[in-house]
Amino acid sequence: MTRPTYAMSNYLVPYLSKSWKSENPGLLKWQFDQKISKLSFYITDYEGHYRDYMRNKYCEADSSEFKVNLFPLPAKSIDEWSDAHIERTKTRIKYHYRTYCAQNRFKLLHALVDEFKPKVIVCFGQGYLEEFKLAFWGDGTPQSLKETKHEIGERNSISLFESDHATKPIVAPFLGRNLTED
Repeated sequence: MTRPTYAMSNYLVPYLSKSWKSENPGLLKWQFDQKISKLSFYITDYEGHYRDYMRNKYCEADSSEFKVNLFPLPAKSIDEWSDAHIERTKTRIKYHYRTYCAQNRFKLLHALVDEFKPKVIVCFGQGYLEEFKLAFWGDGTPQSLKETKHEIGERNSISLFESDHATKPIVAPFLGRNLTED
């Protein structure tokens, strides 16, 4: 699946255009994207319904959110490493791919944070806290990073971090089976 891009600074930025969305109507059924849309919908006070937000604003070139994966190759499960992955990466071991991303992709993500200075980065998957720190703050993760956990339900929490850094991280459980309510 290919997505349109636009040029910004020295980057080609992927986004979801209205024409891409109309050609890929399944987007409206993707649970993860629905939940991200609901968050953005409420944060931005968009008029209408969250599905309208998905159709008209979600991840568009002029929207307020930018969605990116630390490890971009798709997989049905976190442990999956198929023949297609091996062919694409030229490595039989998923750990090598993850290491490559940490050494190369994370540097790019860190450079983007430094250049564009987002106010907040919402990260999903609490088991990846160290990866998030490395990807978005590099080796210079703020020493003043202070975590406050907010319990949501019986099994989950959201971690809010305060620091002297301009970008504030929020780390939430993955928006799949873990968070099922709006």
